[in-house]
Amino acid sequence: MMQFMQKSLHGYRPAWRRRRYLTKTLMVMKLTIVLLIAFVFHAGAKGLAQNVTYSGNNVPLETVFTEVEKQTGYFFLYTKQTLLNTQPVSFSVKEMPLPDFLKKIFEHQPLTYTIASKTITITPTLEAIPEKLQVTVKIPVIIPPVTISGRIADMNGAALSGASVTVKGTSKGVSAGTDGRFILSNIPDDALIVVSAIGYQTIHVRILNNSLNRVGENGKAEVIGNGGLTDQLILLKRGTSQLDETVVIAYGSTTRRMATGSIGTIKGEDISRTPVANLQEAMQGRIPGVNVIFNNGKPNSPVKIQIRGRNSLNPNSYTDPLYVLDGIPLNPLSHQETMGYLTPGYTSGPMQAGLNYNGGENLLAFVNPKDVESIDFLKDADATALYGARAANGVILITTKRGKPGPTRVDVDANFGIVTPTRKIKLMGTADYLAVRREAFKNDGITPTLDNAIDLVKWDPNRQVDWQDFLLGTGKSQTYNLNVSGGVGHTNYRFSANYTETDQLLNFSGKSKGGGLSANITHRSTNQKLQLAFNSILGLTDNTTYGVGTDAIFLPPNAPDAFTKEGNANFSEWRTTFTTVYPFAGLFLSNPSQTATFTSNLSASYELLRGLSVSMSGGHIFYDNDNSSFRPLASQDPAFTRISMAYFGKTTGKTININGGLRYKRYVGKGTMDIGLTAEYVKQTSKAVASYGLGYPNDNMMKNINNAMIRNVGLSFAEARSIGLLASLRYDYENKYILNVNLRRDGSSKFAPGRQFGNFGSVSGSWILSNEKWLDRILPKWVSSLKMLTTYGTTGSSSTGDYEYLSRWTILAGNGERFPDYENLPAMRINQPVNQQYQWESTSQVNYGAELALLKDALVLNVTHYRKLSGNQLLEIPTPEYTGFISALGNLDALVLNTGWEFSLSGRISVSKDLSIGFSLNMDIQRNKLKEYPNLEESPYAQTYVVGRSISNQYLLHYTGIDPFSGNPTFEDRSKDGYIAQYDRYPLLDSRSDLSVVINTDDAKYQGGLQLVVNWKDLQFSTGMTFRNQIGAIPYLSGVMGEMKNFYLPDSEKNKVWRKPGDIASYPRFTTNPVNEITRSDGYYANASYIKFNQLSVSYSFPYRWLNKVHLKDCRIKFAVNNLGYITPYKGLDPETQMSLYAGPVQRQFSTGIGIGL
Repeated sequence: MMQFMQKSLHGYRPAWRRRRYLTKTLMVMKLTIVLLIAFVFHAGAKGLAQNVTYSGNNVPLETVFTEVEKQTGYFFLYTKQTLLNTQPVSFSVKEMPLPDFLKKIFEHQPLTYTIASKTITITPTLEAIPEKLQVTVKIPVIIPPVTISGRIADMNGAALSGASVTVKGTSKGVSAGTDGRFILSNIPDDALIVVSAIGYQTIHVRILNNSLNRVGENGKAEVIGNGGLTDQLILLKRGTSQLDETVVIAYGSTTRRMATGSIGTIKGEDISRTPVANLQEAMQGRIPGVNVIFNNGKPNSPVKIQIRGRNSLNPNSYTDPLYVLDGIPLNPLSHQETMGYLTPGYTSGPMQAGLNYNGGENLLAFVNPKDVESIDFLKDADATALYGARAANGVILITTKRGKPGPTRVDVDANFGIVTPTRKIKLMGTADYLAVRREAFKNDGITPTLDNAIDLVKWDPNRQVDWQDFLLGTGKSQTYNLNVSGGVGHTNYRFSANYTETDQLLNFSGKSKGGGLSANITHRSTNQKLQLAFNSILGLTDNTTYGVGTDAIFLPPNAPDAFTKEGNANFSEWRTTFTTVYPFAGLFLSNPSQTATFTSNLSASYELLRGLSVSMSGGHIFYDNDNSSFRPLASQDPAFTRISMAYFGKTTGKTININGGLRYKRYVGKGTMDIGLTAEYVKQTSKAVASYGLGYPNDNMMKNINNAMIRNVGLSFAEARSIGLLASLRYDYENKYILNVNLRRDGSSKFAPGRQFGNFGSVSGSWILSNEKWLDRILPKWVSSLKMLTTYGTTGSSSTGDYEYLSRWTILAGNGERFPDYENLPAMRINQPVNQQYQWESTSQVNYGAELALLKDALVLNVTHYRKLSGNQLLEIPTPEYTGFISALGNLDALVLNTGWEFSLSGRISVSKDLSIGFSLNMDIQRNKLKEYPNLEESPYAQTYVVGRSISNQYLLHYTGIDPFSGNPTFEDRSKDGYIAQYDRYPLLDSRSDLSVVINTDDAKYQGGLQLVVNWKDLQFSTGMTFRNQIGAIPYLSGVMGEMKNFYLPDSEKNKVWRKPGDIASYPRFTTNPVNEITRSDGYYANASYIKFNQLSVSYSFPYRWLNKVHLKDCRIKFAVNNLGYITPYKGLDPETQMSLYAGPVQRQFSTGIGIGL
């Protein structure tokens, strides 16, 4: 007391006042949360009251205990032997207080009980113990603390490194070593011990009768192993809850329950249910915030993925996330100045030179979907900061399957199918088409001739062909997979082989072929301290396409045959006076491409001390692409000048990735602390050679460029290096409060010295409220988990070319021709402007989320809100042409803000023993806007962007209808100057500008997907769909009605076309003028939303008792449909690709298959 008063005399607030003040603050905070939660869950509060209502006759005590647990939240702890001599009870009570109820049921029973917290421990009374076993104790016995030890493993006996063993309610705890072993000392004999591991079910253990006992949910205790306290084997089962599923993060893994970042996962079993043309197709509609955009419907064509929208002012920038395959980054270097037919915004993958009608090759074409164990999407700053500069657009982690312990298993499956277009459109017949053409010429005052109207003058007016049937046929597909897996001793293995072949719909004889081999080997030393893992993939792709575009399906219905009876090009029927209009030359323009990709990765880790481990891994990727494109003489009309051409492209590239680090994990306070330090080095090189030859003697000699009369070769070389250092700290306090901190420093060779390094990081935390004791009292029993989380972090972007800060020189002029020599020396010019001042683009992101699980995790709801701010925009800035360049690389002082909401609801419901249902529903809403851009009005983007508006907006004329007298479209003269300006010199939305209507065709108002799986006995049914609310171009206005192209107009719209003066029409007059003014107005756009049925599959597994007779482990047959079709108001072929040039419609695939396990 004297010390207490002395502190007061020195001028400090008395300790009792300080404690009182802190206590009151905490009580206010806790009371606020209690009231909020109680308001939300008030309906469940009644079920947790400590009153009991029960009625029954001759009811066993175990049944009564179960009912009490349901009504009160208390649980009973006892052994089976304790209840051997008990009698059933009969009574009826209503709203009886729990203490009174316990006295009543234990009346006349040889039992006694004690209550500690919410545990009711039952023991036999002294009278119930045989007399010979009774001991009269006169001196109190103090039971000393005990020590327990053992090994934690999965059900196959594999050690669970890092598993936690803690004493509930105390700061005592340890983490198991790499061998799964642990020792925990000084444990009270009545302690409740919690054993947990990532991805496994948590168990509770009590010490009873000098043995470790597993305590079940019903309170029953079961002896672990052979009894005893030391050297016991504790086996954990795989978690069956959705929240206990393992998700992969950078350099480690966690579970959905304990994750602090925004992570989405697709399991391999979901991918394998239906055959897909490529791995990205399996991602569509499954993860909120992830948008999969197809370039066209061809199987191995490039696919673009955006995670949480576009954050760059450059509309053609590459927004693809970082792809990581088994720890190896896949994204290749880009130097596509040597490529032809590129689609802006899409990466051409391993193809960086040549000419390709697909626009390149799918980056993941070599990965067999059947070999994938999981795909994890890292979306927020907490998840992506682990990869630093490369993760500004998110990260996709692809993990392949590993071998499992056990005898060798062989699995074989084969699938056969057909592919068709998802839909066809109804085009005009010959009579209607010719009537429109004649009226167009009449409206224009032009006389049809052989040169301007060969369809009216020369071709058969009675012929009728639907060119969709000619070009879009039915193809075949076949897929084969073989894998061998198992485990011997401490080594597990898996080897696989695959082959696939699919016809391309749009091209005659066009095929996509692929095959590959993979190997995966893991090994643990006898003492479990050393772990080794090796995986490797060899993938081969062979694609042949042809140069005919989708415009050919809109040919006049009376157009002549493409080929003569002899199979040659039918040029004569397509000749005009001075040229030929033969549209099928592309059927002779073959475009073969072959790619070989080899990846390998070796990793090792070793436990130096308990909790301290060192790891090292090295990965390597090599890819080689050869492609060629031929324009033979056979594709050109011999009546006119012909010249044969061949283009060749070759790309070789490799990536070396090395990383290593230290990780220390131990139990600190009442939680687990995990500290990591990782260093990484990446080197990428790529070489692209593009060449072409002109004037071959004949078509059979075109494969060798040396046979050409004129030859030209271009070479491009790219190299990039990056290094990174990551420090991470994670602390998990009592499985309730989780803090995660990541600090990273990155360096890149893409920047000039002095600007090569950038610092990035993140901090995140989650609060699992359902693990709070005070909250557990008011939460309804049907709420099994409630979590709140938030993250903040920054990432950098170096999305630019390599060594762009250095000057480059060339001997070629802008048209590709070589400069004349000057005094026998090659003349050269500077090839790019030099700017050594540009630096890292930066992105900061904040993320808020909530997760609610119901009915023992059967239903899980996630809601996430994010705000992402990207500044210091790194892009090509337009410059005046008199500088010698049209643009220069630099940083813009502009800020782009992305915001969004993500929702997901997933469930696993067991209806009965034979019937279970699983589903997943997700939706996202994404928005972006230009938040800041100083002096935008004076910049080159003044006619492109508006501060405060979306960077995806188009600013268009307002369509006011068809002029009743002329039949031409009219538009609003917003500036009232008597002139309609489609491209204005004034800033956008200025009162002097006619561009007043805002249209956004890139971003959906909302999008999402639904997956459903139903299992009934040995039968499984699954289906999936995506939906997207969007605006698109009206397909029957994309061309000019009246030019030499067939078109489609719904019957309901045919009477809305202007035909004569005075008509009140919705569509302009027929004309042969190819200029379509409507495309620059809002009249060109309409609703293009859709619901797409991605897949449907039905499979049947034969019963084991049947298979056992023929010595099979598994046999499954299945039928599947991929890309089933659309529900959409869009009238074109495909609302996804909307039919751009060279774009084929998405393919529908029907397949049947069989899988056998030996």
